[in-house]
Amino acid sequence: AAEAAAGAAGSELDNAAALQSRTELAQAEYGPEYVVNLLAMETRYAESHASVRAAHVPLRYNAVVWLLRVAEAQALGSETFFHAVALMDRMEAAIKVRPKHVRLVAGAALLIACKVREPEGKTCFDLIAALVPCPTVRLRRMEALVLHHMGWRVNDVTPHLFVESLLPSLAAPPPTREALRTRAHFYIELACHDASLVTTYPSVLAVASLALAASDTSIAEGPMPRADVLDGASAALSADPAAVAAAVSALRTALKSMAQRGTLILAPHSESCP
Repeated sequence: AAEAAAGAAGSELDNAAALQSRTELAQAEYGPEYVVNLLAMETRYAESHASVRAAHVPLRYNAVVWLLRVAEAQALGSETFFHAVALMDRMEAAIKVRPKHVRLVAGAALLIACKVREPEGKTCFDLIAALVPCPTVRLRRMEALVLHHMGWRVNDVTPHLFVESLLPSLAAPPPTREALRTRAHFYIELACHDASLVTTYPSVLAVASLALAASDTSIAEGPMPRADVLDGASAALSADPAAVAAAVSALRTALKSMAQRGTLILAPHSESCP
């Protein structure tokens, strides 16, 4: 009976969450003012983020690593992973999640992110339920709790969306833009692992990631002038130069630190241009 009730509740959550998120997504993604709408949504969602408590920094790191591994194992889109991390951080800010519930919140966040971002309602529920050490009914309850505390506003804006909106405007051949996308995604993933960047605006992280990608000598097609990318992206998003510089510095420090510790588990994703 409990399983049947959980299934019925899950179906109701699926339908309601999909309707809410797709309505907001359509307003932002298919309107003529795409970047303007993204910036407006970013401001609304930024209000529900807060600095991560010191005691939760290692717990959050482990949860992000877990989310990334599940996303890669299930061939989920990059945006699904970024979206799940954003939801998890907002939930932590909303209710101060207990340490023993961090993995459960991460699983619920990934379920919601799949419904919003994955095609044809792909949810990976069975896999997530198997990896989260709790009964499935508790996972469904946590999903409902996350939706409740988010006010059913679950179409978070992430750096990935800003990167995708900026790439077509760069004066570069398609191979170079694709290389920039791959490297920028790497830096965005790195930012997801760094708790100090939780309150940094996604648009700022997008500009910082593109700037670092542009100066990356590993781009086989040849690096673009970093200043050109930085100036163009900053102007398009009205990004604060000081905030972008701080984000670039933080990402460089995080990259160096992870490499020194031998914990650099991130790998660039390859995705085709839209």
